[in-house]
Amino acid sequence: ALSDGDLHTEMVSVRSGDELEVLAKTLKDTVESVNQYISDIQQVLTQVANGNLGIEPQVDYKGDFTLIRGSLSSIIQSMNATIAGFRAAAGRLADMADELSGQSGQLHEASLEQNQSAEALVSEVTHVKERLASVTESSGQTRSKTEEIAGCIETANTKMAALSGAMDDISSHAQEITKIAGAIEDIAFQTNILALNAAVEAARAGEAGQGFSVVSDEVRNLASKSAEAASNTSTLIGRSLNDVRTGTESTNLAISAMQLINECIQSIKTLMDEISDASVQQSEMIVSVENRIKEVSKVIEENSDAAEESAAISNELSGQAKTLNQLISQFRIK
Repeated sequence: ALSDGDLHTEMVSVRSGDELEVLAKTLKDTVESVNQYISDIQQVLTQVANGNLGIEPQVDYKGDFTLIRGSLSSIIQSMNATIAGFRAAAGRLADMADELSGQSGQLHEASLEQNQSAEALVSEVTHVKERLASVTESSGQTRSKTEEIAGCIETANTKMAALSGAMDDISSHAQEITKIAGAIEDIAFQTNILALNAAVEAARAGEAGQGFSVVSDEVRNLASKSAEAASNTSTLIGRSLNDVRTGTESTNLAISAMQLINECIQSIKTLMDEISDASVQQSEMIVSVENRIKEVSKVIEENSDAAEESAAISNELSGQAKTLNQLISQFRIK
């Protein structure tokens, strides 16, 4: 039975008083010791299998069996250290998973907020681009109106220049008329003197000179009227010259004002051209900024998706860490 592995067969006592009795007793003691060792090892291994790593061998092993006790103790100690390390690592892993999950959630929320901000910024940039397009269009219309005004001012300058020339011609002709009126006055004065001399001579001639005296009186009257008409003409011409002079000064002032207005219009035209060019450049820059913001928004969206995926993975990792903790918690260590 012993050779077949049966250590529970009852040993028959032998009382022969010789070597057979000693051999039987020794064999019985050996079988009892082996049974104790096997029972103790079975108990220790059963407790270890049930997760109790705080068990210790309860039998006092002797001889070479002490090696088995030392091996059991070493195995239990090593498993205690390993499970303790697993438990600590699982705890840290769970904490890290929870923290990573929280950070991933915050990152996802921040990415969503950034995406909303980027979309709002794109909307604002689009609005600014539309306003710039309106400004550019208005600048073009203003430039066209300014060119029309500049053309009208040039036409007015031409007409004012022609008017100034006409005023100069009128003044020149008026001066010539004044000279002619002066000559008429001189002629009338001389005619009057001649008529006076003729009247004196007619008086000396007596009755024969009466007819000539009448003629000389008429000549004198005509000379007086001519002189008066010439004087009135000179007066009127003088007034006209004053009016023409005043009109010329006003015309010159108007021409100067037109020139200043034209210069201002040209300056406005130049400024409008610069505004139009600047609006075009700003519009191009706004388009570039809009494209950049769209690229950033795309990257933010990708980050948001990655953060969401990371949060899902973190949650799964946290679940796995909790499962690992539950599994490890089944072991009772020293």
